[in-house]
Amino acid sequence: MKEFSIKDVPDFSRKDRIVVVGVIGKSEYEYPNKTTPLLPTVNCDEIGIKCYWDERSNILYLHATTYLDAKQLTELACNLEEASKVSEKDADDTHWLVASGDLASESCKIFALIFHLCHIVVLSSPSPVFDLGYLQLFKAIDAYRNELLPQTTEALASSGAGGTWDSHGRTCCPRLLFHFHRAPRQLRRNPAALKRLEHSVEDQLYFILRKARIITNVCAKSLFAIPKNEEFVYINADDAAGRARDVGSLLQGLIHLCSGVPQEPPCDRPSFKQFVGGHVELARVGGFDDNVGKYAMTTSFFELPSAHSWQLAARALAPIYLSAPRAPRDDEPGGALYDALATDVRFSQARCAKVLPIAQASYMEGLPSHYSSQHHAHKLSIAMSVLETMGRGPRAGGARAALRASCEAAWRARRLCEAPSLTDHPCHHPQHDGTREHSSGVRYVHACDCGRSKASRDDPYCVRRANLGFYEDAAELCTACPTLTRREFPVFQPTTATYR
Repeated sequence: MKEFSIKDVPDFSRKDRIVVVGVIGKSEYEYPNKTTPLLPTVNCDEIGIKCYWDERSNILYLHATTYLDAKQLTELACNLEEASKVSEKDADDTHWLVASGDLASESCKIFALIFHLCHIVVLSSPSPVFDLGYLQLFKAIDAYRNELLPQTTEALASSGAGGTWDSHGRTCCPRLLFHFHRAPRQLRRNPAALKRLEHSVEDQLYFILRKARIITNVCAKSLFAIPKNEEFVYINADDAAGRARDVGSLLQGLIHLCSGVPQEPPCDRPSFKQFVGGHVELARVGGFDDNVGKYAMTTSFFELPSAHSWQLAARALAPIYLSAPRAPRDDEPGGALYDALATDVRFSQARCAKVLPIAQASYMEGLPSHYSSQHHAHKLSIAMSVLETMGRGPRAGGARAALRASCEAAWRARRLCEAPSLTDHPCHHPQHDGTREHSSGVRYVHACDCGRSKASRDDPYCVRRANLGFYEDAAELCTACPTLTRREFPVFQPTTATYR
């Protein structure tokens, strides 16, 4: 069996008619292989699409590994915990809501490519419960597919794939099958009850998908279709099914063999491989025609492409789907995936974009022409409280950083010098260079050298002015100071330039 990546599709076969089966969905942490028992071993280490070509059965399997797999989700949580220990602005991008929106977009790109390239798509679930979150993903994938329709049409036309790739853009409307890996415990040895459960789940899924307008009467207009007369839900009766390589299952079987206790006979029902094989055989014989209602008599398009034709189409479509730009940031408009999936992020972004000008206005209100750092801190705290009152969600940290940056920029244009004097009073002049003298605006009344007269003095900023300059000026105004006897003391004169 040949294995290759969807990003680098080789010339894997010369078959004229192949069936393409894709596997998407969720997997357990201990056993991330969603394709069992279709494929015994797959590579699930990297997020993306791995292709497996079965030459004997002429089936090409596409296995998608996304953040929906428990193993990848656990690794993501560890990475987010490490990446969150950064600055507040960068921490926004490591917030779980932001990361989950980005990863959901990446997963939808992978799913959209699989729906475009496959005839049959298997949605895998480790539990017997259908996750309603898939409805949002399906709507996002359909919107994303329609958004890229002009690009995919042009790419397929220039690729030379031919056939329905040129006329309809894909080989068929893919048929979606549901695979639940674990049945309820009380029904595992009751095939009749399990079959009734499968039929009940089919009715519920059909009602949910129709109500959400994900499937329609005309298959050509839908992202996928479900069979109208065939079964499309399979629930594993054996808890160990699909766990052939699970050590726990092997040990449990060994214990049963060593204890001598006879095992219960296996449930008499077709395997999942036989279940999928029935749909594959139907695709080979006459194709799928899942139109319903008044359109049931019309023939929908279906084609089994050659391996070379599928290779050309995959090479043309993979860069368009997987290399699309990431979700925008801040006030940039978003695409179809971003609008459909990042609802929490968009709400937070809208709230912060609305309240940020209000917080900036509260900072600028009543500001003097120049002010100190203490006044700046007071006004910044008021603006931050306004932002925190109405700003919510993962974008709040970035909004706080933007508000702090804008307030800092406004303060730098109006800040005072605030150089401390010898008595620790700040300079009240606007910020200036060394050509202008500092002044705190504080004045003192001091006596002259003889003490017989008094004069006002500015708050000193240097020792020479404090201990010499003021007294020289005061002596010129006093009549008694010039009559005093003065003694000259030696002044230190350095002999080397490095005396300090």
